[in-house]
Amino acid sequence: MKSFYFFTLIIPIYFAIDAAPKKEPPLGLCQKEIGTFCQDRNILNQLMECLKKDESRLSSSCKHQLGSLIEEFKTKMESCKDDRAKFCRWVVPGGGRIIKCLKDRETEISTFCKETLKELYKPLN
Repeated sequence: MKSFYFFTLIIPIYFAIDAAPKKEPPLGLCQKEIGTFCQDRNILNQLMECLKKDESRLSSSCKHQLGSLIEEFKTKMESCKDDRAKFCRWVVPGGGRIIKCLKDRETEISTFCKETLKELYKPLN
């Protein structure tokens, strides 16, 4: 009898977990463009830079997703403002130089800034 109650509780939970919406990869709408222009890149930051260079050739859905992701990371990078001022004030912005500077100082920067950098440097496959 106990096993009956166990299964009546577990089975609905199993199906609810399986039916939960799957999170779309950060650049899921850009798979075709990634395969065409950026196939040798597998880190989010590198993919974003690569796609940005070929922005004029991206589909509208990919452009939109890329733009949203760039804005999201710009907002998150605000959390690194103090770290940037402290460790990277001499670095000229552009080309990922500030991010690289912060990454080089990873043991010294704030926790939230570290988390943002982990997201940017996360392998996607």
